Amino acid sequence: MKHLVFVGLTLFSLVSCKIVHSTSFNSDNSGEISVYIDMKEFAEKMGKGVSKKTEEKLAFDSKKNENLDNLTMVEYIGQTSGISNVTTIVNKKKYTYGLNLKFDNPLSLNEAMNKIQHYVAKGKDSSAVLKTFEYYHFSDKKLTLKEPLKKQNDSQEGDESNEKLEKMTEMISMQWEVSFADRKIKKVNSNLEVIKNGKKQVTLKIDGDEISKRDSETIATIDLK
Repeated sequence: MKHLVFVGLTLFSLVSCKIVHSTSFNSDNSGEISVYIDMKEFAEKMGKGVSKKTEEKLAFDSKKNENLDNLTMVEYIGQTSGISNVTTIVNKKKYTYGLNLKFDNPLSLNEAMNKIQHYVAKGKDSSAVLKTFEYYHFSDKKLTLKEPLKKQNDSQEGDESNEKLEKMTEMISMQWEVSFADRKIKKVNSNLEVIKNGKKQVTLKIDGDEISKRDSETIATIDLK
């Protein structure tokens, strides 16, 4: 959502859910990413029927956007240069729903991430513009992860909407899982909860009530050996 994050927050109200970005990088910075909503806790609280309704709303390979030439999200993201193998994630046992894709480089990955949000925004507002936010940036032996800050609206209507969104966001956590095929992690700098999984993997977590309190777009910097 914001990242498909974005999708979970803008399409419908979910509670006790987790937005996950799971990214793996090869030595040439190509790789694969899965962006999905983990609804296990939500389904256990609200019942499997609610999960089924959510699954229908997240039909990224069949639901069309009339403001984008009636393309599905899978089709729209699949048109991105350097992006391939775009598929939906539907795991009914684990209650996870989202997208998986392969990318040639960080540039194509960032474009795909921006197009995910653009697809959602375009469905609600035909004038929505495709942004160029840089979610993943490599420089030398360092990877910087970023997430856009929440925008403020000065209007009364905007304030009311922001208040509802903030209450909803407080119950939705976010998680970034990053792994490297051929490189080892030297150091991780982040204000989020950091969990190292061996020498090549790290997980970053933030609770919903902390998401709106961020004052920096930077989620973490990962120094590599």
